[in-house]
Amino acid sequence: MSIQKIGELLGLYEKKEIGIEELSNLLGLSERQTYWLIKRYRQEGVLGLFHKGRDKPSNHKSSAEKKAEILSLVRLKYYDCGASYASELLLANEGIAVNRETLRLWMKEAGLLIRRRKRKPYRRRRERKSMFGELLQIDGSFDYWFGREEPKACLINLIDDATSFNMCCFDEEETIRAATL
Repeated sequence: MSIQKIGELLGLYEKKEIGIEELSNLLGLSERQTYWLIKRYRQEGVLGLFHKGRDKPSNHKSSAEKKAEILSLVRLKYYDCGASYASELLLANEGIAVNRETLRLWMKEAGLLIRRRKRKPYRRRRERKSMFGELLQIDGSFDYWFGREEPKACLINLIDDATSFNMCCFDEEETIRAATL
């Protein structure tokens, strides 16, 4: 809901056109939160509805000196490392703790992080054979196909490459003899 819409609803409450319960339901807040909002609205108007931390730097933001020191260390000592490894080395060797994601953003901003694109391996699809029987793909799978009481059997699957003709048979072993029967 927009700040403007909230301001309008609070204005209606001030004019006594709606009650606190209805206002709470419309805002999707508890009555306690709604009273707090009304108090803020009475003191500061619509601007009081904005978050007080707006347009201010975070309390957790690192100082510019610390950032410059870390980036100079990365330039001198850890120039060939990625952000994760550099943050680990900074902690181990220098005793400086910096989040790897923060360091990655700083390195990227300073032009120290060079992203090397990983090339996909070159692969070309094999053409299918033109005639039936030129290439047969055979695979076997051992399991208790006929129940635990019977010994394991091998299901042999034979596929012709040209036509995708499929043939299966069972045998005791996965052998050429079994596939040619």
